[in-house]
Amino acid sequence: MRLLINAPVADAARKLGVSEDTIDGIRDRGIAHPVDWGTWERRGVIGLAAVARTRGPRDVVVWVTGPRAGGSVEMLAVLADRQKETVVAFLCSMPEALRRTIERAGMDMDEGFVSAMEAAVPWAEIVIERCPGARAYRDGADTGRKQELQRRKRALPTVESADIHGTMWPFRQRPVALEPPEGELRERVFTDSPKRAAAYHRREDLTERCERDDTNAGATGALRAWSKRVRASGLVECNRCLGTRERWMDAITHDCHDRQTSGVVEGFNNRVSMRKRRCDGIFNVGSLCQRLTLDLNGYQLFGHI
Repeated sequence: MRLLINAPVADAARKLGVSEDTIDGIRDRGIAHPVDWGTWERRGVIGLAAVARTRGPRDVVVWVTGPRAGGSVEMLAVLADRQKETVVAFLCSMPEALRRTIERAGMDMDEGFVSAMEAAVPWAEIVIERCPGARAYRDGADTGRKQELQRRKRALPTVESADIHGTMWPFRQRPVALEPPEGELRERVFTDSPKRAAAYHRREDLTERCERDDTNAGATGALRAWSKRVRASGLVECNRCLGTRERWMDAITHDCHDRQTSGVVEGFNNRVSMRKRRCDGIFNVGSLCQRLTLDLNGYQLFGHI
């Protein structure tokens, strides 16, 4: 089993001098599939994330993950598709007593996942990672920066327009991360373009509010007040994220409780990207779940043997 960690089946078979079918049989006996619910007394938090298994929009699987003691992540299951019925069937396969212990669910910004959780685990808090919403309003501010840059280049002579070159990173970075020359360049551009300055300050204001510890009600009020100021300012580029933020307001503000987010999902996805590339061609969902379980927690599970 240790030879299979971060390695293809063929390599383990060559090292042991056995067939690949023998290695597959050892893996099937060593890692239970489907999931053995009897190994847990409570679940607490679960994560749902849809990830493309291979290229193409149709070949999508769903990781179901959960936190382990010590801060690591464990794979609970890999679902064959992202349909609501599939997710509901998996959640309902849990014993009722264990399902009742689910308190929070971190997931992608996906209507099917939310509907599935509301159908199978209606008492659980749904947590949407702030990253999708943050990406939307930061992209809006950056779109305004690009438009203003093009306008200034057309309005200014070539020599003068060179003075505002290289403002992308000073605009995208947080103020505390800027070196003095970058801060001076940013302020010079803001003087020439008040619209870019307004978009920048609205963006940083929202980031600061999202990082503040607050109650759900307090965070909701602060975000809606920010939305009113954006609408009043006439920043059309930043308006695009307002509808999305309003739709997912409750799920986004749930992270204010104990500062828990769907990082259990996002961090797992970042680490699994490399493993997913090596698993291209593994179309058996059960085998994919076993391989990812080995890669993530193989040494903890089999290091004592």
